[in-house]
Order: sequence, then C-alpha cells, then structure tokens
Amino acid sequence: MGPRKARRVRGPSIAERFYAGRYADIVREHVDGPDGATQAGDLPFLVGALAFMGRLEEARALFSGHCRRKEAPEARPSLVAARFFLGVAYCRAGRLDEARQEFSLNLQAASRHAGPLSRFYVLQGMGCYRYFTGRLRQAARHALRALEYAFLAAFPYGRFLATDLRGHVLVQLGAVQEGLSLLETARTLARSLSLEKNAAALDFALGIYRARFGVLPVREAIATLKELLAKARPDDSYSQRSLCIELASQHALAGEGDAAWGLLERLGTEQLPDGGDVRARIRFLLGCANVARLRYGAASIAPFVSEARVLVGAHEDTVLEFDVSCMEMLATADAEEQARLDERLRALHRRSGISRAWLRARGGEPQTPGLPGAEMLDEDRLGALVAACLRGSPELGSRVIASGHWGLLPLCLGLEPGRRLMLLDRRLVVEDHGNVLVMSEVSDGMRAFLRALIGGARRSKEELLRLVWGIGSYRPEAHDPVVHTAVSRLRALLGVRGHWVEAASGGYQLASGVALVDLAGMPLGSQPGAAGAETGRSEGPEGQPATSSGVPTPNAPSSSALSASVSGEDAIVALLARGGPASSSELATRLGVSEMTALRRLRPLVERGVLLRWGKGKNTRYGIGSHVDES
Repeated sequence: MGPRKARRVRGPSIAERFYAGRYADIVREHVDGPDGATQAGDLPFLVGALAFMGRLEEARALFSGHCRRKEAPEARPSLVAARFFLGVAYCRAGRLDEARQEFSLNLQAASRHAGPLSRFYVLQGMGCYRYFTGRLRQAARHALRALEYAFLAAFPYGRFLATDLRGHVLVQLGAVQEGLSLLETARTLARSLSLEKNAAALDFALGIYRARFGVLPVREAIATLKELLAKARPDDSYSQRSLCIELASQHALAGEGDAAWGLLERLGTEQLPDGGDVRARIRFLLGCANVARLRYGAASIAPFVSEARVLVGAHEDTVLEFDVSCMEMLATADAEEQARLDERLRALHRRSGISRAWLRARGGEPQTPGLPGAEMLDEDRLGALVAACLRGSPELGSRVIASGHWGLLPLCLGLEPGRRLMLLDRRLVVEDHGNVLVMSEVSDGMRAFLRALIGGARRSKEELLRLVWGIGSYRPEAHDPVVHTAVSRLRALLGVRGHWVEAASGGYQLASGVALVDLAGMPLGSQPGAAGAETGRSEGPEGQPATSSGVPTPNAPSSSALSASVSGEDAIVALLARGGPASSSELATRLGVSEMTALRRLRPLVERGVLLRWGKGKNTRYGIGSHVDES
C-alpha cells in the first residue's frame, strides 16, 4: 500500500473568524492577499470586515459589484446580511443618511424573501439605526423582534447582537438595572460562542455604565476603569476613548482634578481621530465640559459646548443632541435661554424616551406613562446626587463626604471652584480648582490657628498668641518659637500648597485668593450659609459669640480651658510659653493626664530642640528651646 495522505486540518471559516472579530486576518488573506477566492456566502463577512476596519469605500465597492451579478435566489439572504454590516458601519461613522438607505433597501428585500434570517438582519438593522438616531423606544421594540427571529433561525450570533442592543437601549431609557442584566447575558452568550472581542467590549460597557450610574463606589469605579483600560487592545481606539472619558469624569468627582484633566489632554492629542469620527469628537467635548465644570466653574463649559453644538447640528443623532442640550443648560444663567432649552429637552424626551436622573430631579422631564419615573433616581444614584449638588444643597454634604465624591463638595455648598481650606470636624479639606485633599485628625491647635486666619486679614504674632493660645503678653524670645513651630507644621501639612500661608509684616496671612470655610462641629445642612462662613461669619464653640475673625474673644483662659483648645505636643508648648519652665508632674497636673503620658509627649519635643531640659531627678525642668524644628 502506498503512503496515506496526511489529513488536512480544517481551519476556521471566514464566518467563524468574522464572528470572532478577526477582521484584519480576513482582509489580509481574502481581499489584500494574492488568493482572493471565496464562496458566494462569504460576501457579508468580506464586506463587514472591510467596513469595521474603517475601509468603508472599499466595502461599498465590493458590495456594489456583487449586487450587479445575477445571483441565485438562495444567495440573496447573503446580500441582506452584507447590507446590514455595511449599514452598521455607516452608523458608527456618523453617516446616518447612508445607513438609512441601506436599511431601507434591506426592508424592501425582506418583503420578497422573508426567511427568518433575513428578517433578523432587517429588524436588527432598523434597531441599530433607531438607536443611533435616538429613537430608543422603537429601537427596543426592533431589538426584541430581532431576538425572536434569531431564535427561529437558530442563529446564536444574532441572539447575542439583539440582546446586546436591547441592553444598551434600556440603560439609555433609564432602566439601568434591567439593561445591565441584559448586557451581562449578552456577555455570557458571547463567551459561550468564543466571541472574546465582543465579550471584552461588553466588559468595557458594563464598567462604564456601573461607574456612570453610581452602581460602584467612586474609588472602586476608578480602580475598575483603570483595570479595563489596561486590558484594551492598542487598536481598539473606541473602547480606549470611552474608558478614558468616563475615568476622567470619575477622577473629577473624587476630587482629583489634575488627574482628570491630564487624561483628557492626552486623549485629545494621542487617541482622538482627525476629523473623521464626529461622534467621538462630540463625546470628547462633553467629557471636557463635565470635568471643567468641577475644575473651573460654569463659565468654563461654554467653549466646549459651543463646538459640540456646531458638530451635532449636522447629524441626526438625538442622543448627542440631548446631551449637548443638557450641557448648554448648565452653561447658561439666562432665564429665557434656560426656558428655551427646557422646552427642547422636553420635546427630545417625548420623541426618544431618553431619561437623565438629574433632569428628573429638577423637574425638567415630564412623567411619561410606561417609562421609569421617580424610581430612576434610585437606579441612577450618581445622577441624582449631581443634580442636587448643582442646585446648591448643603444638606447633602454628609452624603457627598460619605460616598467619597469630594469633588462635589464645593457645588453642594453653593460655591464655585477655587482655592479653599475647609475645616470639617477634625478634618481639613484642601480645595484647589477641582483637586480636593482630605487630611484627617488635624490637631485642635492647628484648627485654632487656622480659624485665626479667617477673613484673609494679616494677623500679627501678638494677635495669634492671644487668639490661639490665650497669651496676652507677647515676649519675642519666648513666644516666637511657638508661632514659628505652628506655621511650619501647618505648611508641612499643606504640602505643595504650603505657600498659601504667607509671612507678612511681622505676622501671617492666607495668600490672596485663598478662602477659609469653617464647617467644624456644625451639621452641613444647618450652617448659616457657605458664603457667610467664607467671609468669617460663624459661631465660636459652645455657642459663644464670635469676633469678626470667627474666634471667641479670649479672656485669659484657665489651664483647663487651654488644654481643651489644644492637644498633645501643642498643649505642652503653649503651657510652657505662657507659664515658663515646669516639671513633668506640674505639666501632667495642668493637662489632666498621667505623668507617664506627659513624659512621652515631652521626649520628642526635647529631641527636636523645641524644648530644653535641665536638672536631674525631681528637679528636672522643661522650657522653650533656643531653636525650633522647621521641617
């Protein structure tokens, strides 16, 4: 017997490679390669691969050439499928007129060849077109009908497409949880069909939606988006752009303005297509406007919104029109313009069913039968929170703080972004144009020193000693180290913003443009008004009347009162500065602590040179040192 021929291993078909997203392989082998031989049924996948790689004109030419041939009736469903993929690519590129033409021709073809597979492609195409033009209710109906025909045709890939489309539509309609559930089902189906690229795209969409609608806490949302961004393929610019824009928004909400703006700057220079994808440009501009509102204020939105308005005016895209109009509403303070925009948004809502929680919260959307209403505020928690903060609702401060959305704190206090120090219980909140840092467990002495600077006026060393430590007689050799130490510690606490505390004519003041808001010890919902706090109108502790500086008038407080206003090392330094040298037992008695605690606090002060120690045993005394630690 002669040798047997080796059995040829069958590789994946063009259809299998297409469904797996291997468009480049198909084009390289069957379009650009020397062997372009294909079967009649491969046309949809050749056209789709070219179209989804951005080579739309070649895809159109290939399809038109096949349409001129006299195909057998059994081959005509492949033309319907090819026209579907071409129309979807036109939708993604924003060429909606051409997409509508392709889907209309498919509808005419299906009236003559009404097999379940052809009907699936027709209905799914109409659903895609309705989705991209913002007719969301119709898109949801078409997707559901397409799913029925995908089952009839035993077409699992079609089931995946229809479920995916319905999930996206329902999220836009406000049924966030139901939409996310469908997207998870579509992801499971994609993985069962080995459609890994489609499953990855759904991972990205689910991460973005969960962040955008507040399903994930803000820190978890940022971590999730970063992880997904690291997994995005280098050639998947769409997913990278979408993830970057949402990640920038979450950074801004968390009070990380520099990180947010840096992401958008890199996106604008590295990953944004040059003029070809108008939708991508509009989404980018809306992302910039979102971040700019929290970083620079309402006026900063205008340039981005103006450019987006020009671009969206040339396209029939209701979703983008809705989002641009929402941003225009935030950018204008004119009552007539707001009324006009409000009417436009109502009209768009009636036509499309698009819902946004922040509009419902302000009463801008009518309650439409059959659509999610007030319950959407529970599904879009983040949108509802942002809406209330935009109205200026100080009572939401505790919710903003608890959720970690520190970037919204100035908004809920009714303040424009700026440079501020905010005293909140035992925390110090540092705001610098969208960057919000939170320092925990700030000492009583540090907070008292900051309160003395309320109002922006210069405070001499004498005033600081009186207001902060209750020392009425100023002696430079004894008291300058106390003030210098406090200033050094405050600057160290502020880090790169330490220059906000300036030396001026023998005293200290906050730098020009830096405000101090005292919220300590007061429920955010019952304060007399953030603007009043910023200018220094506040109450002293325990209801005592405050001076114009916001600090109670000191009337030579006792040692117990002094130890209550400052703590730890600050209290020891203050006592020694006011009363002169003392032993550890005397200091312990004045502070109301054990002698061991007093010794434990004295030891580091002596080591740093803030205090001097002399004598031995019971005769050991402590006093103000000759130099202080400026670190």
